[in-house]
Amino acid sequence: MTDLDQAAKRWGALDKKIGEKALTVPLFHPVYKRLYGEDVKNVVISDWTGVLDISRVAVK
Repeated sequence: MTDLDQAAKRWGALDKKIGEKALTVPLFHPVYKRLYGEDVKNVVISDWTGVLDISRVAVK
């Protein structure tokens, strides 16, 4: 297509169609407060999941 105005309209229509069919995936992770004492070491909470990796936790 050589007519830029027509091409822009067609691209806009395609973009609208894709937007209507696209999936939306909400990325929401609640924030939980975690308390631990000073005699606990290796407390690592994932930035992505917010989950504490209990396999690494130990007592000093």
